[in-house]
Amino acid sequence: MDYNTTTFLASARALRMNVVESEIIQGFILKFGGHNYYFFDAATPWNNSTSSLIASNKFVVNRILHEAQIPVANAEMIEAKDYKIDILIQKTKNMKFPLVVKPMLGTIRGSDVTCCIPNIDLLHQQCQTLFKTHHALQIEEYHGNLKDYRILIFKNKIIGVVELIPAFVVGNGKDTIATLVAIKNIKRKEISHFLKPIVFDFESTLCLENQHYTKDSIPPKDKKVNINYTCNLSRGGSYRVVSTNMCQENRKLFIKAAKVLNLKLVGFDIVCQSLDSPIINQNGIIIEANYNPNIVIHREGTDYSKNKIALLIMREFIYKHPLSYLCSLVFKS
Repeated sequence: MDYNTTTFLASARALRMNVVESEIIQGFILKFGGHNYYFFDAATPWNNSTSSLIASNKFVVNRILHEAQIPVANAEMIEAKDYKIDILIQKTKNMKFPLVVKPMLGTIRGSDVTCCIPNIDLLHQQCQTLFKTHHALQIEEYHGNLKDYRILIFKNKIIGVVELIPAFVVGNGKDTIATLVAIKNIKRKEISHFLKPIVFDFESTLCLENQHYTKDSIPPKDKKVNINYTCNLSRGGSYRVVSTNMCQENRKLFIKAAKVLNLKLVGFDIVCQSLDSPIINQNGIIIEANYNPNIVIHREGTDYSKNKIALLIMREFIYKHPLSYLCSLVFKS
């Protein structure tokens, strides 16, 4: 069972809701008011299928938000069936390097996203690699030297914010970067099963080269070395819970984006210098929308049933079916 689904299940049980685990969907069914609400693979009943399908297409989301005058990256889409370098050059002629390439359709926790590609030759190389497993790619301008945030919105309210941090190690003056990564990966596994190991791949090679390192380099003591540009936990990234306080302009902007996409539960990936001032004035953008956002990163501690965000979301079913909930409590007592 997905760890997000496990979190919702634990919260539902903590609230004494009527739930039934299901091996068929590898999740559970919440039974309320004559309705069956299904939870599986991080997906919840809050978003309708049309909005979820649209949100899974990064390029469509980019265009919809752009038309709504919400800041997003300058982006283009390219398909495998048409692909050749001449088309790539044509598509990117009005873009400023470095660029990002990613699968157009939703991926598992940010896999196959490559940031900060410096030139057309390396972009072509990575496109050829990704087209082996994806039929369409999105290419967009890279907004670097900014902080990454996940903004969680539920029913037009911002209920959680975390800062996402790319994979990094700190030198000790004696071990190689590869060794430091191996040591850190052991610690990551001990902390949580959903913190995946730091990996060396195409992007990490670019990232290290920009810092004049390879994975066999020995960085000086206390020197921080970034391994990746992307912040996903599946790529060795980390996170910290921060305050939901932000300037009113940003709050209105993110809620507007959720309304435009018709998503009741959504996690927006944002890059900006600070949430305290309008992101539109600081080269900030919305990178993408996650219709099945990670809830676990918003919890404090290790007890799934005490995830305040998950409890808040599950309580909405009680408000939706109060009589059914009271009846279920009476029969359980």
